[in-house]
Amino acid sequence: MSDLPVNNDCQHFDEWSETYEHSFMQWLIFDRLHRGVLRRIPQDFTPVGILDIGVGTGRLLRKLYNHWPAANLVGIDTSEGMVVRARKKRSPVQPSCRLLPSKFTWKIAPSIWLPAPCHLTIGLIKF
Repeated sequence: MSDLPVNNDCQHFDEWSETYEHSFMQWLIFDRLHRGVLRRIPQDFTPVGILDIGVGTGRLLRKLYNHWPAANLVGIDTSEGMVVRARKKRSPVQPSCRLLPSKFTWKIAPSIWLPAPCHLTIGLIKF
């Protein structure tokens, strides 16, 4: 495991990471939420990079790759189990690829470690 402070949330998500992708919550809540987020992004938007805070197993980040394959994609999460599984996922665009392209960067870290000024953090969550 990493050198992050251990807390119950991290342990819970580490354990959940094995079945997280197959949870009913994915199709009931998260897939619908992801579609809603994607609908709100302007068609002419072309990001250079995308940061997913609380990336989990990378489900949303893989969907964003479908829309913007040229973007550099970064996912961070405090759960090592989630990040380990995110790194192992296949590309939904190119299922024949053994692993996702190198444009993906996965980090195990809490969001408070991000070196972002306040105005940037607000911009990340504003739609």
